[in-house]
Amino acid sequence: MSIIYKILGIFARINEYLSRQSVNLIQINWILIGFSFVGFAAALGNYFESVAMNKTPQVISIEDIATSYEHNKRYVTVKGIYDPHFGIEYGTKSKGSTEINVTHIFIPIIESKQDKNTKQNTTFGVYVKHDKDFQIAKPKDAVEVTGIINHLYYTVETELVKMKDTKGINPNFSIDPNETPPSTSWAIVMLLVSSFFLFGFTWIRRYKIVQTNREKISVSSTQMEQFSTFADETSEQAQQFVDGELTGKMFFKRGGNRNFCFIPVRVNFLEDGSILCASNIDASSTFFGIRTKKRKGIWTVAFQKGEVLDVKNIYQYFGFKRYPGIQIKFSSSSENKNLLLAFKTKELHKNAISKILYLKS
Repeated sequence: MSIIYKILGIFARINEYLSRQSVNLIQINWILIGFSFVGFAAALGNYFESVAMNKTPQVISIEDIATSYEHNKRYVTVKGIYDPHFGIEYGTKSKGSTEINVTHIFIPIIESKQDKNTKQNTTFGVYVKHDKDFQIAKPKDAVEVTGIINHLYYTVETELVKMKDTKGINPNFSIDPNETPPSTSWAIVMLLVSSFFLFGFTWIRRYKIVQTNREKISVSSTQMEQFSTFADETSEQAQQFVDGELTGKMFFKRGGNRNFCFIPVRVNFLEDGSILCASNIDASSTFFGIRTKKRKGIWTVAFQKGEVLDVKNIYQYFGFKRYPGIQIKFSSSSENKNLLLAFKTKELHKNAISKILYLKS
């Protein structure tokens, strides 16, 4: 299970970094969310397609495709005669050139049906997509073509509309004999991968990846007595702070607030029993390299005894590492807030959580 948390921790670190980078004022992690969503939608469509499509081709008449077929990608087999007279080349033009670099050719396969009443023959056709080097082996012989029905390329449709007397060729669809039904197992793999990336770049956008630490830490009666009276400078309790990493909302001394992720912070245990978390960082805003808001200085968040509602012993995952930490829920200014404190050593973590538990008691 820890490997999943570690992977999510890596996502959190990447997300936090990309949130501070932008392209045309758009945060890069929002761009990645967009790409992940497109990938997820494509994978989901591919999965439904693979489930709905039979692995055995369905025998269908060209008349059905030419007259009444509604687009729904299917794996089919048709039988008819190739008519190269209505073949269309498809390719791209080089910049500044009128020559076409042919990549594919579309050749219709024709089927004739005799009307029982009038005894007249009616011709129906559908285009078949082939590589540019395709050659018809026996032009006058009927052949079977098996492939996936797709929409005809728009440029090919346009050329077809220009033609006259196209013998009932369907201008909307073509059969691709080189395409086979997608593999359901592969579609599931792609769906899982795209879901993972979409989940990674959206669900953890707040960068908080935590796991419950089941190790019990409590405050002894002796510690209660020590914390209730501010320690003498010469005693063991003289060190009234620990250094850690904070994730949560902090407040600037000149006004304003913002959410931070895993920033270095000093956790100060004050004389009145309250706790002050402070960090000296530069959180100024810039626009095209020009500073729009100067916010370089001390950022703080504080809470005191009676405001702490819940304290959880946790591990926080960030980047490639797992840190012992504390999840604190406290009430300040009639608003419930959450804060994560992570520490580089178990000793710092134990020292901090025991004092914070005192505030909750």
